[in-house]
Amino acid sequence: MHNNNNTTTVMTARHPLDRLVSAYRDKYSDGQTVRKHRFLKLAMSLVKRETGEWKKRNITVTFTQFLQLVLNDQKGNMNPHWKPCYKVCTPCVLPYKYIFNTETFNEDFSYISQKIGANLEVDQSFHIHKTPDTTTTTTAHYFTFVNPDLLRRIYKVYQIDFEMFGYEVPEFLKRVL
Repeated sequence: MHNNNNTTTVMTARHPLDRLVSAYRDKYSDGQTVRKHRFLKLAMSLVKRETGEWKKRNITVTFTQFLQLVLNDQKGNMNPHWKPCYKVCTPCVLPYKYIFNTETFNEDFSYISQKIGANLEVDQSFHIHKTPDTTTTTTAHYFTFVNPDLLRRIYKVYQIDFEMFGYEVPEFLKRVL
């Protein structure tokens, strides 16, 4: 399909730190009791690693614990919700014609729609509007109390995404690198 001249291949990248906060808020209930079974199993393994016991009810995961879980998860088949974009969509292997950024999705979509002559419109109910800033105030807030060593290790996991997709490293992260 990628080699078909009639196919327009597109991938979407999102700022790595925004993706992490989004995954934490959605999959780990933003620090409330974890309810999604698939993610509960990962949370239980984290609790077992930290305390030596299985805790089966009312498991909560802090953002720092979640980041540790992400680091531990990269040793296996990393969850696609927080797997680096360059590993999920493999832009070095697949010849994408266009790469969208979530932060500029509306503009990117309009441009490509016009370029391919499709005259399509963005479904506003689907797309969440983002600010053009590299990371939002909300994302920065989540990383405020993260240990500098953990921040550096998280950055190493996502460094290629930062570089490949043109994302700025936010000040709070620059200070610890």
